Amino acid sequence: MSLISLLPRWTESRWSQPLDRALLDHLEPQAAVAGLLGPGPQWTFTTGHLNTLGDMVHAWVGWGRLPVRSTPDEARATTGQGDFIPELFRYLKAIDHLGLIDSDFIDHIYQHNWLAADLYSVMDVLELTAFMGQTDASKFRIVEIGGGWGRVPEMLLKLFPGKIEYVMVDAVPISLVSAEAYLRGAFPELNFGSFARGDDYQPGSYDVYFIPSWELNHLGSARFDVVMNIESFQEMTQDRVDYYLSWFDLVIADRGIAYIANSRDYVFVGDWNFPTSWRTLARHRTPRSWTPDNSTHILRKEVGHFSAGNRIIDVAYASTIPTDPAHVAVSTLRQIRESRAG
Repeated sequence: MSLISLLPRWTESRWSQPLDRALLDHLEPQAAVAGLLGPGPQWTFTTGHLNTLGDMVHAWVGWGRLPVRSTPDEARATTGQGDFIPELFRYLKAIDHLGLIDSDFIDHIYQHNWLAADLYSVMDVLELTAFMGQTDASKFRIVEIGGGWGRVPEMLLKLFPGKIEYVMVDAVPISLVSAEAYLRGAFPELNFGSFARGDDYQPGSYDVYFIPSWELNHLGSARFDVVMNIESFQEMTQDRVDYYLSWFDLVIADRGIAYIANSRDYVFVGDWNFPTSWRTLARHRTPRSWTPDNSTHILRKEVGHFSAGNRIIDVAYASTIPTDPAHVAVSTLRQIRESRAG
């Protein structure tokens, strides 16, 4: 079967799923008193005016809201780069080990209302699966902290049917509720579980399971082949990031993969205190890198102490961080800092 045939075919109604207001009202008071494991201040806004997933798209994806059919002028107005979509295509083609990016792929995404964020999902799938084959699993159990509306599990579940078991963890109630609504709508045939709805988690019981971050202990002794965070650690404080990295180390399987893609010069400006038994496999900037120090970091849990080798890769990565004031990532960060100061 062609992988193209498995790709999503989105319509204009993609974002019209209504939010479960009762579930949201149940979770929001809990989040407000969750302390370290609750949402950061930028995610504590009122939600009474939000009714569908479409009301949250901008908050989730930033540049990613750009339609792939945008003109160079439209792309420049959103990202500062008129060639943003072509550059993203070129990057995907260069890393494509699945044989996915061809003329049929281009036709498909133009015909089915794709956004740049959906190309990000393809990018994450390509980069992650390049290393997942080095684990020992036949079916991959994945846990993600802060998965937005569920774009990465959607792409993995589409491209690898029957091979993925996904746990979505989030501190932001509206993200958790939205992801459940979105993925249930996209995959009515799958088995879903939700801690907030009273479903107990047992490995292998659900295709997708949703749980608030402050209830992590209810995942019990489960072990995961992949632990993941994409662009939400960058919105946290050092103590929050350290907590989640320590928790990841408790639940990641031997030779499991950690996939961490975040900025380190936005809200979070601290240190990536990865466990010393995690060996860095890759660290690099991607077309999604919207600030200078913004990397995709892929590591594997092994037996040993890998700080020295990891440091060499970190130093090599640091040499690629742009400093030219005219670079779009540098100017974007400057604008953010100026708006905060103002």
